[in-house]
Amino acid sequence: QARAMLWAYDLDPAEVVGVAHKTNSDGVLISASAIVKFPDNKMGVMDCGFDTNCRQVLEIAGTKASVRLDDFVLNTSESSATFKVDCQAFQPTGPPHQTVSEHDGGGSCQEANMV
Repeated sequence: QARAMLWAYDLDPAEVVGVAHKTNSDGVLISASAIVKFPDNKMGVMDCGFDTNCRQVLEIAGTKASVRLDDFVLNTSESSATFKVDCQAFQPTGPPHQTVSEHDGGGSCQEANMV
């Protein structure tokens, strides 16, 4: 998640605030969260840990759309990586208009293939 933030913004963080939630009896970190502040009022939030089963999600959310990769760390398939684009437009009256599309990005979501 941290490398994905650096890749998405292509900026160095201005400030990082982290919290260690759990450590084991030897003091080894088990789970943590962080807020990463970037220039131009950009922000990233991440959490990670060894105590949450099968959770490997990356979401990049903006004012017009969001992109979600549900198998960001380890793909469910070696030959493809899927992602979902969610566009939601808020209307002054009535329910929001929402468009969700799923895509096969091919290959791996891993850092080496992100660009």
